[in-house]
Amino acid sequence: MLKVASSKEESEEATSEVEIALLSLNNCQKFADIEKELYLEKMTEIIKYHQEHQNLTHLAYQSAWGFLIDRFYYYGSLEKAIVDELHPVREAIKELYELERNINWMKKEEEMKSEKCICTINRWLKAIKIYFSCIVYGKEGLCDLIARIVSIEGNED
Repeated sequence: MLKVASSKEESEEATSEVEIALLSLNNCQKFADIEKELYLEKMTEIIKYHQEHQNLTHLAYQSAWGFLIDRFYYYGSLEKAIVDELHPVREAIKELYELERNINWMKKEEEMKSEKCICTINRWLKAIKIYFSCIVYGKEGLCDLIARIVSIEGNED
């Protein structure tokens, strides 16, 4: 699944396969016996590549983060890689802002596609909850993240 998720091909079919692979990986049991060395480098590469090229869907990107953050809870040694290299707080703020903007636009257009954005926001909030329960250092940006979450809560009307 990591090989499929690492695809950089930009066709619609490849994008769909990458999203499914990342969703599947994210839904693997947290306790599944996966060696850290097998996924940490690849998943970090996938996230960094997306940060530069914006090649993943919102749901696929959240799934990659969800996979890492779920394991972060059980492997504290991931903290340095996740916090120092990938900047989860900054990325969560950016993604939540973009998803909130999409929902507001979709409401104006009266489209039902906003449900996928809402689902992705909920998945980000779940990952953030796990992240907050594990964080030891790297707390910069947390106030901005909390403000973004409150903003989303305020726009649910």
